[in-house]
Amino acid sequence: QHSGKQKLKAKTQKNWRKVQIAHTLMSTHSAADQCVTTGTYHNIRMLLMKLTLLVLLTLTTAAFVGCDKEKAAIEANKDATQKDLNQRKDAVDAAAKDAKKQTDVNATIDKARIEASKESAQAQLDADKRKVDAEAKAEKAKVEAQKK
Repeated sequence: QHSGKQKLKAKTQKNWRKVQIAHTLMSTHSAADQCVTTGTYHNIRMLLMKLTLLVLLTLTTAAFVGCDKEKAAIEANKDATQKDLNQRKDAVDAAAKDAKKQTDVNATIDKARIEASKESAQAQLDADKRKVDAEAKAEKAKVEAQKK
């Protein structure tokens, strides 16, 4: 029993010593001082976190605004390029349409020339045929006249 009491007493003394050390520490910094120090540290830390968050949000917003401006410039450039391409496409379409019309006119003129050339050739051939017929008739008449 005696050793059990001694152990209990030693344990109690150790615990009592811990309480005294804690009390000494607490007496140098009162509970109010610790709360103020801890609170101030906490407030400073919260303020730093808020400022960091604000800076990050500002930078992110600036990046997005910069991206939006850049995207808007790209979109404007794309629109201008597409407008130019559409105008050139319309010009090519108009030129092709005019070329087709001119080709149709040229084809009509060529057909008329060919037809005129054909008619002229046929008229010449008809004239040559009549001439040959007339010469043959004259020759026959001459032969008939000599027979008589």
